[in-house]
Amino acid sequence: VVGMRSLASLERGAAANAASLLEGRSEASARNRQGFPFSFLMAAACQRAAYNAPRQICEQGPSKCDCGEDAYFIGVPNSKTVSVGVADGIGSWRRLGVDAGIFAWELMNKCQEVADHSPQTSKPEPPLGTDVVVASDPLKVLRKGYARVWASAEPPPGSSTACVAQLDRRSGELRVANLGDSGFMVLRDDKVVAQSTQQQHSFNHPYQLSVKPDETLGAVTPDNADLYTHKAAEGDLLILMTDGILDNLVADNVVEAVRDLPTRDPHLVARAVMEAAIARSTSQVDSPFSIAAREAGHQYPSKGKEDDMTVVVGRVEASEPIEPAPFFFNDP
Repeated sequence: VVGMRSLASLERGAAANAASLLEGRSEASARNRQGFPFSFLMAAACQRAAYNAPRQICEQGPSKCDCGEDAYFIGVPNSKTVSVGVADGIGSWRRLGVDAGIFAWELMNKCQEVADHSPQTSKPEPPLGTDVVVASDPLKVLRKGYARVWASAEPPPGSSTACVAQLDRRSGELRVANLGDSGFMVLRDDKVVAQSTQQQHSFNHPYQLSVKPDETLGAVTPDNADLYTHKAAEGDLLILMTDGILDNLVADNVVEAVRDLPTRDPHLVARAVMEAAIARSTSQVDSPFSIAAREAGHQYPSKGKEDDMTVVVGRVEASEPIEPAPFFFNDP
């Protein structure tokens, strides 16, 4: 786990990274015209809400860092695809003494196993819909990842939203499967060119994948996810966010947060989006959540919403795969 870094140091690092990237851009573009694959330059940031107790991080356990009840994964690029995902464990499980963050991490870890083509578990997987999907398909990743959570020796009870994105490294096509109220945006030249919509049964009751305490599955399956396809271009920013971000920021707020950055380095983008959401969450200014609450008939003041927050940023590159470099906010 990498500690919180100052914005100034990030800017200096981003400037150096930008210089090296610019030097290699024309060569990378030439290789891409010859069929050289696309990839992502990736970064992640998360922060646990102040009302959530700190969790112990175990290198061998499901939780890779303290994101509260949120989780994420950054896949290892292969010759065909590169995948990323975020999940938000449903907090109401706390009333039953269940930590839904463990379920969310298990879901993301298993999705990464599938995306990275790791060996399957020995326990048979349940039928969760047809298997007739193309290899480059985030729905397949979500289906099989969810199945592997259930197929584990002791599947953790809980439920979670999920957003899984996959970039086809040959065609540059970006495919996203989104279930619940996490989601994504794609920015190009400081404009939102693609974004998801929230899936909710009713206000603050999102679609969610679940495993019950008796190890049965919930009624919602990965096949209920909304599917999106977008033709990516070099320099596009894919931003995956849990609802802690989306309940506080609308698309224009995200654009504004990154517009004045010195570069589009994913570390800087992730931090800028996170800082904007944190500022809004403790403000007395209307947020998407407060507006939606009143529209649903609730008496809710004009203010933000404090919550766990996770953001994963991928910048589309026409170059060799670059090792992901996550960093975290864990000091609310």
